[in-house]
Amino acid sequence: MRKTTHLSDEPNFIQRASDSISGFGQSYEKFSKQLLIEQYSPGSIKSYGHKLAAISFHFKKLPEHLSEDDCRDYFSMLLSRTPSPGLSYFKHTVYSLRCYRKTMHLSELNFSLPRIRSTKKLPVVLSQSEVISLLRHCGNIRSQSLLSLIYSCGLRLRELVNMQICDIDSKRMQVFIRQGKGRKDRYVPLSGNLLLLLREYFIQYRPAVYLFNNCFGGQIEDSEIRYLFKQAVHSSCILKPCTLHTLRHSYATHLLEMGENILRIRDLLGHADIKTTLVYLHLVNLPAGGYAFSPLDRLEGVGYNNTQP
Repeated sequence: MRKTTHLSDEPNFIQRASDSISGFGQSYEKFSKQLLIEQYSPGSIKSYGHKLAAISFHFKKLPEHLSEDDCRDYFSMLLSRTPSPGLSYFKHTVYSLRCYRKTMHLSELNFSLPRIRSTKKLPVVLSQSEVISLLRHCGNIRSQSLLSLIYSCGLRLRELVNMQICDIDSKRMQVFIRQGKGRKDRYVPLSGNLLLLLREYFIQYRPAVYLFNNCFGGQIEDSEIRYLFKQAVHSSCILKPCTLHTLRHSYATHLLEMGENILRIRDLLGHADIKTTLVYLHLVNLPAGGYAFSPLDRLEGVGYNNTQP
């Protein structure tokens, strides 16, 4: 099977640009520190730095030496190389250039985003039976706890990475999601099944601060989470083209199927605009009323031993 190459699947251009372009390392460090001072999120700083390094490495020029013609040539190259590029990749490249020039007190480039034909695709969603199968084929209790938490709370990747032990409130049966997309905090219901599983996990692994650690005790790496998900998908023989974010889509869709209100789902997902949430309405007709709950508690065949820590 041919593997599709995405624009995000790029090598470490920051290191490459630093090694091949004189002065890039110092410029990048100054740029990153300024973004940190201006309270940009770690994800934005990483994304802007990557895009800035990629275009600099392509032309073997410092960012301040890039012209408007260079930008046009670069975007033309990307469009010819990738059949369906994501608009966000181009937006972040332009934003990173503009932000860099502003930070370095340079004149602004008079350059607009390239036109990209947008396609409206419905998200891939796992069935309830597929979620059950996936959670049963996680390999160990750490992977099972991790993926169950993502599905049970509809988490984004970085929200899981930032999750701390103190965010699990077993008295109020809530999970605190700190600084999600748009720097917004929110609460979601804590599944009783998930709580039992997390207690088992805690007994075995004894995490310190963050709920899931890497081998050095710090935050778990994004790549490890994606790897654990891919392993579970492979072991459970799921053939759909799913990604880790599919669990979040499945969370929202299953809540709708179970009768949850679309406005509550918007809040549980942390969406700023209800239009983002409405995409899930293609599956079910929504009944009135309902209350907030976790879909993990409504899956038949999923149960964890009630072992206290």
